[in-house]
Amino acid sequence: EEHIRRDIHKILDRSLQSNLDTALDELRKLCNDERVQLITYNHYYTDNIQKARHDRANTVLEHALQSVSDDWGKIHVSNTPHDLAKLLGSLQNHVVVNMEQQACEEAKAGLAAYYKVDMKTFVDNVCRQVIERHIVRNLRHLFTPTDVLAFSDEEVELIASEPNSRQDRRKELKILEKHLEESLFELRS
Repeated sequence: EEHIRRDIHKILDRSLQSNLDTALDELRKLCNDERVQLITYNHYYTDNIQKARHDRANTVLEHALQSVSDDWGKIHVSNTPHDLAKLLGSLQNHVVVNMEQQACEEAKAGLAAYYKVDMKTFVDNVCRQVIERHIVRNLRHLFTPTDVLAFSDEEVELIASEPNSRQDRRKELKILEKHLEESLFELRS
């Protein structure tokens, strides 16, 4: 019956809205936590910083070694003063002397490492603390037999009874049935 489905849907909507409200409140708390000073206790942050520094050092070394490679792309460094001076000169050309640039690169690497960890943490927290805790976990408690038993007689009647229009139509049909039976009885007599 459509009206029963509609009435139960209203009950479920109230519960779902309550779950959504608490989930949104939890999400607001998580977002507020993100607005404070940057801080993390996650060891992946230091791993990411070290990896960024390692990658930057590898890139510098790669460029330096390309500068000292011979005509066929092979590197030949012997212990001669000329070859060592060529290698050291190439490495020195790739050292950042500008302290502002160095500080900016370090800050950029630090922020990239922080946000890489923080984005994963934030997504994980939203999934666990907002979606699972306040929405998914409560679905099984949304409409239980215990809830139905707690309904008052008036609520059950309101939900499960026929609509007035259908009751009126039933009365009309009963009257029509009675008249038809009377007519049939008269025709047989």
